[in-house]
Amino acid sequence: MFLPLLRKAFLKLDVSGQGKREVLKSLLDGFPENHFSEEKKEWLLELLVRREEAGTTAVGDELALPHAFVEGLETPQAVLGISRQGEEMGALDGQRVYVFLLVLLPDSEAGRLSKRAIFRKALIAFSDRFIRQRLRQALSPQEVREVIEQEEIFSRTASITVS
Repeated sequence: MFLPLLRKAFLKLDVSGQGKREVLKSLLDGFPENHFSEEKKEWLLELLVRREEAGTTAVGDELALPHAFVEGLETPQAVLGISRQGEEMGALDGQRVYVFLLVLLPDSEAGRLSKRAIFRKALIAFSDRFIRQRLRQALSPQEVREVIEQEEIFSRTASITVS
């Protein structure tokens, strides 16, 4: 589930904002204009902000995993976002966040199980400092996709099962 989601993820190479709300809005802007209406994006932003208020999704190692469970969504959808300057998101380790994986999940038991599998694999894959550095240095969506396809850790996480 993780590698296919990452391969289909929309990419946002210029994530930025003053504060969590603006950063989350910047990530949502990674979805194409016709993917969600502006009204739906505003609603999703409120879901993401409420989730962030409940506890930071900046898990450390320059990584954040903002997410929301969305009623009516059939399959997980994602934006892989990169910030060049790093964003202050209240990370557990105090570091700025450079790599974001925004995940929208179905509001169902299957969605909750998917979240667990996706996040476990994301934590493994993005814990590699070299990979985070390569993603930060990527100048185009094609370069980001090449990192995902070339780095063995992404394909290794595809075979990890979640119990």
